[in-house]
Amino acid sequence: MARLAVAALTVLAALAAVTDVSTAPTQARMTISARPTVLAWAESAQLLGIAPGAGPESVVTVEVKECGSSRFREYAEAHVNAGGGWSMDVATAVTSTYRAAWRDARSPQVTIRQRASVTLARERTGARFVVSVISKRSLWRKRVEVQRRVGGTWQTVRTLRLTDSVRSTGQVSASEARFRLSVPKGALLRARLPLSGARPCYVESVSRLVRS
Repeated sequence: MARLAVAALTVLAALAAVTDVSTAPTQARMTISARPTVLAWAESAQLLGIAPGAGPESVVTVEVKECGSSRFREYAEAHVNAGGGWSMDVATAVTSTYRAAWRDARSPQVTIRQRASVTLARERTGARFVVSVISKRSLWRKRVEVQRRVGGTWQTVRTLRLTDSVRSTGQVSASEARFRLSVPKGALLRARLPLSGARPCYVESVSRLVRS
C-alpha cells in the first residue's frame, strides 16, 4: 500500500507540473518595442512585437494610453506574420504608452515621448520676433526661452510666457508670444521649451535656428 501511495503521489505531482506549464500566463512571452522612442512633431514611430503562438490568421490589438488619460483604449489592429511577429506605425502627437493584446495575453508596456512643435520667426519690421508652440495638450502660459549662440554654447537672452492663444483646428492647441530683441545682426537664435514647461506630456523641444 505504501508503494502504491508513493506512486500515486508521484503521478499527481507530474500532472500538476504539466498543468502549471500549460496554464502559465503568456504575457511574459509577448514582446513590444518602439523605434524611435522620442518623436519630433509630425513624426511617427514603429512598434514591433512578437505574439508566440499567433500566425498569419491572427490579429494583434494595439492599445494606447495617452498622457492625461487613466486608461488604455484600442488604437489599431496589426496582422501577424508566420513567425508571430507584427509591426505598426503609430503617431499620437503626445507622449503615449502602448501595449499589445492577443487572446487573453498582453505584452509589457512601451512609452514613446513626444516633442512639441516650437517655431521662432522674425517679423517683417524692426527687431520683433514671434515664438509659437503647437501641441495636442495645451501649453498655454508655459515658459519658453529665447537663446543666442555665443561661441560653443547657447545663452538664454529672454524668457517668455505663451500668453496668446491662436485659433486652431480643435485637434491641436497653439500658443505664441511676440517680443522685441536687440542682438547683433546675424546672431544665431533659437527658441527652447524646457522640460520644466513641457512636462508631463512633452519633453524638451527646440525650434529651428534663425538669424537676426
